Amino acid sequence: MARFSNKIESLKYADREHKTIEILYKNGESINSYYIEVDYNNQDFLDLLKEYSIEDIEDQTKAYYDDITTRKQVVVQSWIDQAQAVLDKQDKERYELFEKYKKEQLRILEIEVENRLLDADKYKERQQEYLDQQVEQRYKEAELYIETQKNQVRSDLLSKFNTPTPTAISYTPEKVAKYMIDNFTDEDTVFKTKLEIFNLPEVKNSKDREMKMKVRKAKTVPEIFAAYYDIQCNHS
Repeated sequence: MARFSNKIESLKYADREHKTIEILYKNGESINSYYIEVDYNNQDFLDLLKEYSIEDIEDQTKAYYDDITTRKQVVVQSWIDQAQAVLDKQDKERYELFEKYKKEQLRILEIEVENRLLDADKYKERQQEYLDQQVEQRYKEAELYIETQKNQVRSDLLSKFNTPTPTAISYTPEKVAKYMIDNFTDEDTVFKTKLEIFNLPEVKNSKDREMKMKVRKAKTVPEIFAAYYDIQCNHS
């Protein structure tokens, strides 16, 4: 009987070629390891086969390495999770820093915009004040121009219509005789005299066409008065 007989806790192949088997067996309170070669001429190996078949050894070997793989995966996943947690924390911190920076920049921008709006409002007020002054100035100039034009028109009208009162003309026989002699055949005087004669009631109302014809055909002032005299005689 081998030293590990009926004391085996676990066993597995110790190499990839499956030529050596590692046996963990209980020795009192401790666990000891024991290695044997796969050798059918070896009594220890034959004693082992009495408890575990080759399939059992292969299954335990596979289970051992599967467990190692699982534990490695767990460890790796733990490392990944820890690393991800660190990255997440860093990302969160960066995000918070970015948000803080963004808020600060937005506030700075808002202040700049407010200042520019205030400047724009002040500029607008100055421009409006300037425009108001210009409008007021133009309005005053327009009022002054209108008043000047009114005064000019008033002055022109007064100078045009405010003519001195004509003095009464004194007619004397000498003046009338001289005027008739000076304008004896003047066409304008003859024409105006005819108009005055035809406007007289006795001539205007006379039905004697022949007498009126004499007035029309008269070439001189005396001929007009001679024709007028005949009308007066016939009218009386």
